[in-house]
Amino acid sequence: MRRALVAALGLLVSAAALLFTFAHVHVHGGLSVTPRFSWAALMAALRSAQPGWLAAFAVLNASSLVPRAAQLRALTLRRDGGRPSRAASWHATAIAMLAQNVLPARLGDAVRVVALTRADDVSMAGAIAGVVLERACDLVALLVVVCAPGLWIGRQDPAIGHALRLVLAIGGGLAIVLAIALLILHREGLVRLARRLRPSLGRVVASFATGIGVLAERGRRLPAIVASLAVPLWMAAAFACSLQAFGLGGLPTGASLLLVAAVLLAAALPSAPASIGVYDAAVIWLLRALGAPLASAAALALITHAIGVVAYVGLGLISLLRVGALTTPRPSGTDPSCAG
Repeated sequence: MRRALVAALGLLVSAAALLFTFAHVHVHGGLSVTPRFSWAALMAALRSAQPGWLAAFAVLNASSLVPRAAQLRALTLRRDGGRPSRAASWHATAIAMLAQNVLPARLGDAVRVVALTRADDVSMAGAIAGVVLERACDLVALLVVVCAPGLWIGRQDPAIGHALRLVLAIGGGLAIVLAIALLILHREGLVRLARRLRPSLGRVVASFATGIGVLAERGRRLPAIVASLAVPLWMAAAFACSLQAFGLGGLPTGASLLLVAAVLLAAALPSAPASIGVYDAAVIWLLRALGAPLASAAALALITHAIGVVAYVGLGLISLLRVGALTTPRPSGTDPSCAG
Protein backbone atom coordinates (compact mmCIF):
# COMPACT_ATOMS: atom_id res chain seq x y z
CA MET A 1 0.00 0.00 0.00
CA ARG A 2 2.78 2.38 0.92
CA ARG A 3 4.65 1.65 -2.31
CA ALA A 4 1.46 2.27 -4.28
CA LEU A 5 0.95 5.63 -2.58
CA VAL A 6 4.56 6.64 -3.26
CA ALA A 7 4.19 5.61 -6.90
CA ALA A 8 0.95 7.58 -7.25
CA LEU A 9 2.52 10.63 -5.63
CA GLY A 10 5.46 10.33 -8.01
CA LEU A 11 3.17 10.31 -11.02
CA LEU A 12 1.39 13.42 -9.76
CA VAL A 13 4.67 15.25 -9.11
CA SER A 14 6.02 14.32 -12.56
CA ALA A 15 2.79 15.39 -14.29
CA ALA A 16 2.79 18.72 -12.45
CA ALA A 17 6.48 19.31 -13.22
CA LEU A 18 5.95 18.62 -16.93
CA LEU A 19 2.87 20.82 -17.10
CA PHE A 20 4.30 23.86 -15.36
CA THR A 21 7.73 23.54 -16.98
CA PHE A 22 6.53 23.41 -20.57
CA ALA A 23 3.30 25.41 -20.36
CA HIS A 24 1.69 28.49 -18.85
CA VAL A 25 -1.41 27.59 -16.85
CA HIS A 26 -3.99 30.38 -16.53
CA VAL A 27 -6.97 30.09 -14.20
CA HIS A 28 -8.37 33.62 -14.33
CA GLY A 29 -11.21 33.90 -16.81
CA GLY A 30 -11.31 30.13 -17.28
CA LEU A 31 -8.66 27.43 -17.32
CA SER A 32 -6.26 27.67 -20.25
CA VAL A 33 -2.90 26.12 -21.04
CA THR A 34 -0.46 27.71 -23.48
CA PRO A 35 3.05 26.51 -24.39
CA ARG A 36 5.99 28.43 -22.99
CA PHE A 37 7.85 28.28 -26.30
CA SER A 38 7.00 27.44 -29.86
CA TRP A 39 7.52 24.01 -31.39
CA ALA A 40 9.56 25.64 -34.15
CA ALA A 41 11.95 27.19 -31.59
CA LEU A 42 12.42 23.85 -29.85
CA MET A 43 13.09 22.02 -33.13
CA ALA A 44 15.57 24.70 -34.16
CA ALA A 45 17.40 24.28 -30.86
CA LEU A 46 17.47 20.50 -31.29
CA ARG A 47 18.80 20.77 -34.83
CA SER A 48 21.54 23.14 -33.70
CA ALA A 49 23.03 20.53 -31.33
CA GLN A 50 26.58 19.50 -32.21
CA PRO A 51 26.80 15.69 -32.53
CA GLY A 52 30.41 15.49 -31.35
CA TRP A 53 29.68 17.17 -28.04
CA LEU A 54 26.54 15.06 -27.60
CA ALA A 55 28.59 11.92 -28.17
CA ALA A 56 31.08 13.09 -25.54
CA PHE A 57 28.19 13.67 -23.13
CA ALA A 58 26.82 10.18 -23.82
CA VAL A 59 30.20 8.51 -23.15
CA LEU A 60 30.90 10.47 -19.97
CA ASN A 61 27.36 10.07 -18.70
CA ALA A 62 27.36 6.30 -19.15
CA SER A 63 30.88 5.89 -17.77
CA SER A 64 29.90 7.80 -14.60
CA LEU A 65 28.94 4.34 -13.37
CA VAL A 66 32.67 3.65 -13.02
CA PRO A 67 33.25 5.97 -10.02
CA ARG A 68 29.84 5.00 -8.61
CA ALA A 69 30.83 1.34 -8.65
CA ALA A 70 34.26 2.14 -7.19
CA GLN A 71 32.60 4.10 -4.40
CA LEU A 72 30.24 1.23 -3.57
CA ARG A 73 33.16 -1.21 -3.55
CA ALA A 74 35.21 1.00 -1.23
CA LEU A 75 32.35 1.41 1.26
CA THR A 76 31.03 -2.16 1.40
CA LEU A 77 32.37 -5.19 3.23
CA ARG A 78 32.02 -8.84 2.24
CA ARG A 79 31.30 -11.47 4.86
CA ASP A 80 35.03 -12.19 5.11
CA GLY A 81 35.85 -8.49 5.65
CA GLY A 82 37.24 -7.89 2.17
CA ARG A 83 35.92 -5.73 -0.62
CA PRO A 84 33.35 -6.92 -3.14
CA SER A 85 34.75 -7.64 -6.57
CA ARG A 86 34.91 -4.83 -9.12
CA ALA A 87 32.54 -6.72 -11.39
CA ALA A 88 29.99 -7.27 -8.62
CA SER A 89 30.07 -3.60 -7.68
CA TRP A 90 29.62 -2.60 -11.33
CA HIS A 91 26.71 -5.00 -11.85
CA ALA A 92 24.94 -3.84 -8.67
CA THR A 93 25.34 -0.19 -9.67
CA ALA A 94 24.18 -0.75 -13.25
CA ILE A 95 21.16 -2.82 -12.20
CA ALA A 96 20.20 -0.14 -9.67
CA MET A 97 20.26 2.51 -12.40
CA LEU A 98 18.10 0.26 -14.56
CA ALA A 99 15.58 -0.03 -11.73
CA GLN A 100 15.67 3.70 -11.12
CA ASN A 101 14.70 4.31 -14.73
CA VAL A 102 11.99 1.68 -15.20
CA LEU A 103 10.46 0.95 -11.78
CA PRO A 104 8.16 3.21 -9.71
CA ALA A 105 8.46 4.15 -6.03
CA ARG A 106 12.22 4.91 -6.03
CA LEU A 107 13.36 1.29 -5.81
CA GLY A 108 16.89 1.84 -7.12
CA ASP A 109 18.69 1.56 -3.78
CA ALA A 110 16.68 -1.49 -2.72
CA VAL A 111 17.51 -3.22 -5.99
CA ARG A 112 21.20 -2.33 -5.60
CA VAL A 113 21.25 -4.01 -2.19
CA VAL A 114 19.69 -7.21 -3.57
CA ALA A 115 21.91 -7.19 -6.66
CA LEU A 116 25.06 -6.87 -4.57
CA THR A 117 24.11 -9.80 -2.35
CA ARG A 118 23.54 -11.91 -5.48
CA ALA A 119 26.70 -10.82 -7.30
CA ASP A 120 29.12 -11.41 -4.41
CA ASP A 121 29.34 -12.83 -0.90
CA VAL A 122 27.87 -9.75 0.79
CA SER A 123 25.27 -10.04 3.53
CA MET A 124 22.02 -8.13 3.26
CA ALA A 125 22.96 -6.00 6.27
CA GLY A 126 26.40 -5.32 4.80
CA ALA A 127 24.91 -4.27 1.47
CA ILE A 128 22.41 -1.97 3.17
CA ALA A 129 25.20 -0.42 5.23
CA GLY A 130 27.31 0.19 2.13
CA VAL A 131 24.46 1.83 0.22
CA VAL A 132 23.44 4.03 3.17
CA LEU A 133 27.03 5.10 3.76
CA GLU A 134 27.39 5.75 0.04
CA ARG A 135 24.42 8.13 0.16
CA ALA A 136 25.91 10.00 3.11
CA CYS A 137 29.24 10.37 1.29
CA ASP A 138 27.37 11.48 -1.84
CA LEU A 139 25.80 14.35 0.08
CA VAL A 140 29.10 15.46 1.57
CA ALA A 141 30.85 15.29 -1.82
CA LEU A 142 28.04 17.16 -3.56
CA LEU A 143 28.08 19.97 -1.03
CA VAL A 144 31.86 20.28 -1.19
CA VAL A 145 32.01 20.22 -4.99
CA VAL A 146 29.14 22.67 -5.52
CA CYS A 147 30.29 25.27 -2.97
CA ALA A 148 33.32 26.40 -5.01
CA PRO A 149 31.44 27.22 -8.24
CA GLY A 150 28.76 28.89 -6.15
CA LEU A 151 31.36 31.30 -4.82
CA TRP A 152 32.78 31.86 -8.31
CA ILE A 153 29.41 32.62 -9.88
CA GLY A 154 28.56 34.90 -6.98
CA ARG A 155 31.61 37.01 -7.80
CA GLN A 156 30.67 37.18 -11.47
CA ASP A 157 27.00 37.98 -11.11
CA PRO A 158 25.87 39.85 -7.98
CA ALA A 159 22.21 39.20 -8.82
CA ILE A 160 22.78 35.46 -8.54
CA GLY A 161 25.46 35.73 -5.91
CA HIS A 162 23.20 36.48 -2.92
CA ALA A 163 21.34 33.17 -3.20
CA LEU A 164 24.49 31.21 -3.96
CA ARG A 165 26.41 32.75 -1.07
CA LEU A 166 23.66 31.52 1.24
CA VAL A 167 23.87 28.05 -0.35
CA LEU A 168 27.66 28.19 0.01
CA ALA A 169 27.46 29.02 3.71
CA ILE A 170 24.78 26.46 4.55
CA GLY A 171 26.18 23.77 2.27
CA GLY A 172 29.76 24.21 3.43
CA GLY A 173 28.74 24.08 7.08
CA LEU A 174 26.58 21.01 6.52
CA ALA A 175 29.38 19.26 4.65
CA ILE A 176 31.79 19.85 7.53
CA VAL A 177 29.27 18.60 10.10
CA LEU A 178 28.46 15.47 8.10
CA ALA A 179 32.12 14.70 7.46
CA ILE A 180 32.95 14.99 11.16
CA ALA A 181 29.90 12.91 12.12
CA LEU A 182 30.91 10.11 9.76
CA LEU A 183 34.42 10.00 11.21
CA ILE A 184 33.78 10.39 14.95
CA LEU A 185 30.29 8.92 15.32
CA HIS A 186 30.03 6.89 18.52
CA ARG A 187 29.31 3.65 16.72
CA GLU A 188 29.33 1.26 19.69
CA GLY A 189 26.66 3.26 21.52
CA LEU A 190 24.42 3.29 18.45
CA VAL A 191 24.77 -0.48 18.06
CA ARG A 192 23.84 -1.13 21.71
CA LEU A 193 20.81 1.15 21.45
CA ALA A 194 19.63 -0.50 18.22
CA ARG A 195 20.00 -3.98 19.71
CA ARG A 196 17.85 -3.00 22.69
CA LEU A 197 15.13 -1.77 20.36
CA ARG A 198 15.22 -4.76 18.04
CA PRO A 199 17.81 -7.48 17.40
CA SER A 200 17.43 -7.30 13.60
CA LEU A 201 17.89 -3.52 13.73
CA GLY A 202 20.97 -4.05 15.85
CA ARG A 203 22.50 -6.28 13.17
CA VAL A 204 21.88 -3.67 10.47
CA VAL A 205 23.27 -0.84 12.60
CA ALA A 206 26.29 -2.96 13.56
CA SER A 207 27.02 -3.60 9.91
CA PHE A 208 26.58 0.09 9.14
CA ALA A 209 28.93 0.97 12.01
CA THR A 210 31.49 -1.39 10.55
CA GLY A 211 31.00 0.35 7.21
CA ILE A 212 31.65 3.72 8.80
CA GLY A 213 34.82 2.23 10.20
CA VAL A 214 35.96 1.79 6.59
CA LEU A 215 36.58 5.54 6.47
CA ALA A 216 39.06 5.19 9.31
CA GLU A 217 41.08 2.49 7.53
CA ARG A 218 44.07 3.94 5.73
CA GLY A 219 43.84 1.50 2.83
CA ARG A 220 40.16 2.23 2.19
CA ARG A 221 39.88 5.90 3.15
CA LEU A 222 41.56 7.34 0.07
CA PRO A 223 39.64 5.19 -2.47
CA ALA A 224 36.36 6.08 -0.75
CA ILE A 225 37.11 9.81 -0.75
CA VAL A 226 38.41 9.86 -4.32
CA ALA A 227 35.46 7.87 -5.67
CA SER A 228 32.91 9.98 -3.77
CA LEU A 229 34.36 13.24 -5.11
CA ALA A 230 34.75 11.77 -8.60
CA VAL A 231 31.02 11.07 -9.01
CA PRO A 232 29.80 14.71 -9.15
CA LEU A 233 32.93 15.84 -11.00
CA TRP A 234 32.47 13.12 -13.64
CA MET A 235 28.82 14.12 -14.08
CA ALA A 236 29.84 17.78 -14.30
CA ALA A 237 32.25 16.96 -17.14
CA ALA A 238 29.36 15.30 -18.99
CA PHE A 239 27.10 18.32 -18.49
CA ALA A 240 29.88 20.64 -19.62
CA CYS A 241 29.89 18.76 -22.94
CA SER A 242 26.10 19.08 -23.22
CA LEU A 243 26.35 22.85 -22.66
CA GLN A 244 28.85 23.06 -25.48
CA ALA A 245 26.58 20.96 -27.70
CA PHE A 246 23.77 23.52 -27.44
CA GLY A 247 25.94 26.63 -27.62
CA LEU A 248 25.63 27.37 -23.90
CA GLY A 249 29.34 27.29 -23.09
CA GLY A 250 29.21 31.00 -22.31
CA LEU A 251 27.17 30.51 -19.15
CA PRO A 252 28.91 31.37 -15.86
CA THR A 253 31.81 29.14 -14.86
CA GLY A 254 30.60 26.32 -12.66
CA ALA A 255 27.25 25.99 -14.42
CA SER A 256 27.88 22.30 -15.09
CA LEU A 257 28.50 21.60 -11.40
CA LEU A 258 25.34 23.45 -10.46
CA LEU A 259 23.49 21.30 -12.99
CA VAL A 260 24.75 18.22 -11.17
CA ALA A 261 23.42 19.57 -7.88
CA ALA A 262 20.05 20.44 -9.42
CA VAL A 263 19.68 17.04 -11.07
CA LEU A 264 20.67 15.02 -8.00
CA LEU A 265 18.39 17.02 -5.73
CA ALA A 266 15.53 16.66 -8.21
CA ALA A 267 16.15 12.91 -8.36
CA ALA A 268 15.51 12.74 -4.61
CA LEU A 269 11.91 13.93 -5.12
CA PRO A 270 9.02 11.51 -5.61
CA SER A 271 8.49 11.13 -9.35
CA ALA A 272 7.65 8.74 -12.14
CA PRO A 273 10.40 6.32 -13.25
CA ALA A 274 13.48 7.99 -14.75
CA SER A 275 12.64 11.20 -12.86
CA ILE A 276 10.36 12.21 -15.71
CA GLY A 277 9.33 15.83 -15.33
CA VAL A 278 11.44 16.68 -12.30
CA TYR A 279 14.73 16.20 -14.18
CA ASP A 280 13.54 18.43 -17.02
CA ALA A 281 12.13 21.03 -14.65
CA ALA A 282 15.38 21.22 -12.64
CA VAL A 283 17.62 21.54 -15.70
CA ILE A 284 15.43 24.11 -17.44
CA TRP A 285 14.90 26.18 -14.30
CA LEU A 286 18.62 26.35 -13.51
CA LEU A 287 19.70 27.12 -17.08
CA ARG A 288 17.09 29.86 -17.33
CA ALA A 289 18.32 31.32 -14.04
CA LEU A 290 21.84 31.38 -15.47
CA GLY A 291 20.69 33.20 -18.61
CA ALA A 292 20.12 30.43 -21.18
CA PRO A 293 17.37 30.81 -23.82
CA LEU A 294 14.27 28.80 -22.91
CA ALA A 295 14.22 26.72 -26.11
CA SER A 296 17.90 25.80 -25.76
CA ALA A 297 17.43 24.88 -22.11
CA ALA A 298 14.45 22.68 -22.98
CA ALA A 299 16.32 21.00 -25.84
CA LEU A 300 19.29 20.24 -23.60
CA ALA A 301 17.04 18.81 -20.89
CA LEU A 302 15.11 16.56 -23.28
CA ILE A 303 18.16 15.22 -25.14
CA THR A 304 20.37 14.61 -22.11
CA HIS A 305 17.48 12.94 -20.32
CA ALA A 306 16.80 10.61 -23.26
CA ILE A 307 20.48 9.72 -23.69
CA GLY A 308 20.85 8.96 -20.00
CA VAL A 309 17.77 6.74 -19.84
CA VAL A 310 18.78 4.72 -22.90
CA ALA A 311 22.34 4.24 -21.64
CA TYR A 312 21.39 3.24 -18.10
CA VAL A 313 18.66 0.87 -19.21
CA GLY A 314 20.97 -0.79 -21.74
CA LEU A 315 23.88 -1.21 -19.31
CA GLY A 316 21.54 -2.36 -16.58
CA LEU A 317 19.99 -5.05 -18.76
CA ILE A 318 23.43 -6.39 -19.63
CA SER A 319 24.36 -6.59 -15.94
CA LEU A 320 21.00 -8.12 -15.05
CA LEU A 321 21.57 -10.89 -17.57
CA ARG A 322 25.11 -11.34 -16.27
CA VAL A 323 24.17 -11.63 -12.60
CA GLY A 324 21.03 -13.69 -13.24
CA ALA A 325 17.51 -13.53 -11.84
CA LEU A 326 17.55 -11.63 -8.57
CA THR A 327 14.86 -13.88 -7.15
CA THR A 328 17.23 -16.86 -7.13
CA PRO A 329 19.74 -16.62 -4.27
CA ARG A 330 23.28 -17.52 -5.21
CA PRO A 331 25.41 -19.84 -3.05
CA SER A 332 27.70 -18.30 -0.48
CA GLY A 333 31.06 -17.40 -1.96
CA THR A 334 32.18 -15.16 -4.74
CA ASP A 335 31.23 -15.99 -8.30
CA PRO A 336 34.59 -16.65 -9.92
CA SER A 337 33.47 -14.92 -13.09
CA CYS A 338 32.83 -11.77 -11.04
CA ALA A 339 36.28 -11.73 -9.46
CA GLY A 340 38.21 -8.53 -9.61
